[in-house]
Amino acid sequence: MRIGVDIGGINTVAVLMDRDRVATVAIVATTDDMVTGVGSALGKLLDATDGRPDVSSVAITTPQFADAITSLDLTPTACVRLGPRDPDQVPPLAGWPDRVRRQIGEHIFLCDGGHEFDGRVIAAVNRRQVLGVAEKIEQSGLTSAAVTSVFSTSRGGDEIEVASLLRERLPNVSICVSHEIGQFGLLERENATIINAALLVVADKIVTDLDAAIRTQGFDVPLYIARNDGTLMNSEYARNFPTATLASEVSHSLRGGALLAGVTNCVVISVGRDETSIGAIVDGYPGRSGEWPLIAGVQTNLRMPLFARLPVGSGTVFDTETAQPIMGTAEQLSAPAATKSADGEVRAGVTPTNETRVPTSFDTRCRDYVSTLVSQVADGLRITHEAVPAVIVGAGSVILLDELPGFELTIRPRHFEAACAVGTAVAGIGGESERFYSRATESRTTILSQVHSIAVENALLAGAADGTIQVLKIDEVPVTYLPGDFHRIRVGVVGDLPAHPS
Repeated sequence: MRIGVDIGGINTVAVLMDRDRVATVAIVATTDDMVTGVGSALGKLLDATDGRPDVSSVAITTPQFADAITSLDLTPTACVRLGPRDPDQVPPLAGWPDRVRRQIGEHIFLCDGGHEFDGRVIAAVNRRQVLGVAEKIEQSGLTSAAVTSVFSTSRGGDEIEVASLLRERLPNVSICVSHEIGQFGLLERENATIINAALLVVADKIVTDLDAAIRTQGFDVPLYIARNDGTLMNSEYARNFPTATLASEVSHSLRGGALLAGVTNCVVISVGRDETSIGAIVDGYPGRSGEWPLIAGVQTNLRMPLFARLPVGSGTVFDTETAQPIMGTAEQLSAPAATKSADGEVRAGVTPTNETRVPTSFDTRCRDYVSTLVSQVADGLRITHEAVPAVIVGAGSVILLDELPGFELTIRPRHFEAACAVGTAVAGIGGESERFYSRATESRTTILSQVHSIAVENALLAGAADGTIQVLKIDEVPVTYLPGDFHRIRVGVVGDLPAHPS
């Protein structure tokens, strides 16, 4: 049996899964102290079971990594770029909001290295130059560094070499390399790597606290953290790649909703207190966004699920005359239950114990409005011409009508309030790799084999059981703006969690 935990903004939901069947659900109010909150949810889950279940793993979806970015709980980080040292080039941290840039610090180092898009060497790595950078990093007292090289998604050797030199000289400094984090696009990949490196200290604390939380309830089992592609990673991998958690609550809500509904292709609408997330599930997994996300106002190319987010939920304030939502103050939008204020505004919400009932303030007009709005967005996210059902989940989804306009079938599955925890509990371990190559000079079969091998290696590093890894998806797109018949090929894989002795 496996346990999944979803740490939400209002509630923490824990679910005990017997394969694909929900055995028990427990819901408690989320606390600032993760050890207490998660421990409480797990304790309540145990209290609801007959005897102590034979649990093989605990997997957790948490917003704490994203919250650390929002609150700028970021560590000053060295930014090391390898490539042509052209005075006219756009420097690292360009375009960053001032408050975020100040937090990261102005620790920028430009060094020789990198390749052209066709593999030609721009300049060899200069060992003496890198050791000089290491000395400056040491003098600055920095504990993290991000290394980015031109076209490293195709050829990451220079990043690996420089990172090795820095680690040799600076054993107490954590080093991130961009080809393991971002995608094609130097500035965006560099930005993503810097943010990942700046999160390492807080990530270590988050994972340590989560691990402590499950130990307090006597679980001597592996801890897994949810990734934003609908898969999991082990705790050590999460310490090194915290940006992989961003938007994970969306991916796992979508997957959990599809599983609870018993379908593999659908549109899932997950309604929370303050917002609604909508995304498509194809063959059991969320689609992948082609847009590059802004993180704390910084343009990155982190891999993200394809979804839409609406600022409306079970806690939305509605005007009593027009039945239109009022985007009021945070205080207005955080009322814990349905109330009516002196000025005639209706404040709707669900209680911290997640009673699955329609707030009394959501009359038929309000429900019609929200359901129509959600349906229109959901219809636009269909990625197949075939008719697919709409699956509505999340504790706040009680505000939606039982039949959504434009969909032949609307499913509100049993345990809909625990969809994210369910998706987290049953997920496998993911791995991915991509390569930029020229069909004119390189064999597609050879490149595909190389990319697949790296994806498998990444899944193994994330905790997948050897021998269980299968290809999830292969994407290949031409890069039409470059000569030489260049293509980008991407392979995603998924494997089982290792067996845990009873």
